[in-house]
Amino acid sequence: MRIEEAALNQTPNTSSARGFIDNFDAGSIRGWIFNEQVHSEANEFYVALQGDIIAKGIANEFRKDLEQAGFGDGKCSFSLSLSLPLSSLVARL
Repeated sequence: MRIEEAALNQTPNTSSARGFIDNFDAGSIRGWIFNEQVHSEANEFYVALQGDIIAKGIANEFRKDLEQAGFGDGKCSFSLSLSLPLSSLVARL
């Protein structure tokens, strides 16, 4: 799943945000987000399902592969635990 499929609240400019969902399961989401406009800061983001925000996270974990690929200092990865299993959230739709 590409990060564009999740709702992001990036400032100051969401058009410069790039990222990827590496893995998600019933209770967690892992991936990365990089925003050239704020690459020296942690990237705060929101995950939405059907327009409802279901989680908030900060992409500030280091990954060597992201640093080597030119994504700032490589501190743009995240691992986010969901408060409810994803299956429970989808079942409520």
